[in-house]
Amino acid sequence: MPNVQDTEGSRMAWRALGTVDATALRNTRLHLHHSVQLLPSFGQALLEARDDDSHRSTTWAERHRGFESGTTDDGLVARVIVPSFTAEVWRSKDRLGSLDLRGQRPSEALAWLGNLVAKVRGADAGRMAWPEYDLPQQPGGSDQPLEPAVGALEELAAWYGNAQQTLEEMFASVGEASPIRCWPHHFDLATLLTFPATDGSDEAAYVGTGFSPGDDKIPDPYFYVNGWPPPSADVLPALAGPGAWHTEGWVGAVLGAQEIVSSGSDAAQVKTVKKFLAARVDAMRTTVLARNGEEM
Repeated sequence: MPNVQDTEGSRMAWRALGTVDATALRNTRLHLHHSVQLLPSFGQALLEARDDDSHRSTTWAERHRGFESGTTDDGLVARVIVPSFTAEVWRSKDRLGSLDLRGQRPSEALAWLGNLVAKVRGADAGRMAWPEYDLPQQPGGSDQPLEPAVGALEELAAWYGNAQQTLEEMFASVGEASPIRCWPHHFDLATLLTFPATDGSDEAAYVGTGFSPGDDKIPDPYFYVNGWPPPSADVLPALAGPGAWHTEGWVGAVLGAQEIVSSGSDAAQVKTVKKFLAARVDAMRTTVLARNGEEM
């Protein structure tokens, strides 16, 4: 049984949410999603490929308030800093270059990254290409200038920072949980709990939990819990407490931005999120293990 707790006594610094118009937040989320693809491009070109595609994933670095690539053998790392909307490349404590992404086309930003890496490591290393991910449409059409709203960038940084701290606090000591990563095609920040089959087969059960800034099905930020084998959408039990079932495209429990923000104070918001995650992860674990024929 995972040791997932509500941890009401937490001292984590929860940043205020709900200060930005929903439309501005949605448009800025799309601009940010496309700009962050610089980091999987960096990982794809310079890091050793991994079967789980984690070389192209990113992490949230709260100390920088931005997304961060993996680090190369010679110490190079790329970042996208969210509030300032800048791309940076570092080696240890030395910043090798930075680019203000505002007004840049994604193709121009990718060329900048490739040229900088080529200057540092040689021409071959600078051959950057976009990953093949199917992304949501960029506002205004493909390869349009990136024009996010400043306040919305701050709000999105707050959402990701809150999510990172919450997931760390609740799951860092859970042995079944994977490292917390941001998967750039979905743009979600998540951990995966794996429960190997006890009969020696490869049929493991999984519980995924994390945060999304919104997508084509749920346009505003939300926390989620899903599982494999998935619950049957036809026999979902009533949910007591925060959150609701989502069944369009995938089946899982969702806690949306409106319910979180309407909780009230910062302390009430984080309590609502933790209560949702603790209860839904436990219930989803029971469900997926039962569907997988395991004892609970």
